[in-house]
Amino acid sequence: MRSCPATAVSWTGTGGGQLPAATSSGMDFAIAPPNRPRWRCHQAALAIVLLLALPSIARAGLRPQYGGELVVEGPESPVAPEPWRAWNPLELVLADATSLSLADLGWTPGSSAVEIPADATWPDGTPLTAQDLTQALDQAARNAVVSLPDLSFRADGRTLLIDGASRLTKLPLFSLPWLGVSRGGPFAPSTLAAQPGSPARRPYLDQLRVEVRSGRRLDPPADGVLLTQSGSGGRYVFALVHQGSDAAASVESALARLNRESLARLFLRGFGRLPSGWPLPKLERVRPARQTLVIATDDSERDLRTVAERLQVLLRDRGMSARIVAEPRDAYFSRLSHGDYDLALVALPTAPPWVEAATLARLAAGAPAAARVWAEAMAANGATPARADAPLREVARQVGAVLLYREGGAVSVGSRVMMPAPAVPWRVDLARAWLKPPEAPP
Repeated sequence: MRSCPATAVSWTGTGGGQLPAATSSGMDFAIAPPNRPRWRCHQAALAIVLLLALPSIARAGLRPQYGGELVVEGPESPVAPEPWRAWNPLELVLADATSLSLADLGWTPGSSAVEIPADATWPDGTPLTAQDLTQALDQAARNAVVSLPDLSFRADGRTLLIDGASRLTKLPLFSLPWLGVSRGGPFAPSTLAAQPGSPARRPYLDQLRVEVRSGRRLDPPADGVLLTQSGSGGRYVFALVHQGSDAAASVESALARLNRESLARLFLRGFGRLPSGWPLPKLERVRPARQTLVIATDDSERDLRTVAERLQVLLRDRGMSARIVAEPRDAYFSRLSHGDYDLALVALPTAPPWVEAATLARLAAGAPAAARVWAEAMAANGATPARADAPLREVARQVGAVLLYREGGAVSVGSRVMMPAPAVPWRVDLARAWLKPPEAPP
């Protein structure tokens, strides 16, 4: 039997050669043309090469890889180290990456109990108990900057029991970063290095690196993700008029003249829009307030400072003097809780509808009245509102909060980054993200 002549096979990065380059998982190859006319033998050899090589190439290209550093870029600097204090988009994403949630331990919506696996440990190897989680989650529920009503936890042996959440069991509440345990997540809170011993799962990446970057039209780095201010899924930005202030009617009269579309279009670094169904206060003749008004804002939110300046001009045009008080977040929330303001700006994090509504109620009405406002909004809309923003609109109507605009919110992923598609802007699963090897130069 005569043997076929040898066929030269070469791998390239550009797919050169006489035959069309086969591309699988970013890897091209070319087969050099034969030197002899025995083309049938060469066809057979070519078929064998393709059959043997392509499956292995595809498998190698699709398999997640361990290692590497992922760049996480967002529009504002993270200032909150604990998950229950997360507020701006970058903080929410990092809280999700560095905290341990009940969903990580097997909790499913509708369940009132979580069985802690007997071999579960913290990243440092110490046993993880239901009592540990009870204390940590109670602390998170009490101190979260969002309002999580009717929640308490208790331990029964290896079981964590969840009390008082009957009206919220169908919401993805326990996957929210605000109810995370900061010491047990896939990445360490302080260094953002991978924690292989996390009860959640071992992340593919070795490290996260945070950078602040904002603008209207930005592209993510090849090895990173960018939390952009494009799209339409971001935070609601409200002007809270303190209803206990003597100047409340004067401030509302001034806001009735506000051009919100112009505000969102001209004075934001990112994208802002005005959802339908959010009216301004009624325009009424009111004598301007004589005292100097206080406009409160979080000093880590640059866009809100710009908006505060525009509202300051608006009030001045109506004959009222106002000063802007921009403070660190803890001092800012303390000012809101004590009612020490006439007008405050709040960018409400994206959350399930009833969590958003409860948070606005607490911020605008104060803790004593928040439960009543929230309960009335629940009664008006039912457990499953017809519109996703219906609970928030009802609370805003009760407490006199004026929606200025809704921020843009989206996630752009770099060309080397492989990760699950985020369902909402703050839910970015960095524990399952991995980096493809860089492409070889041509």
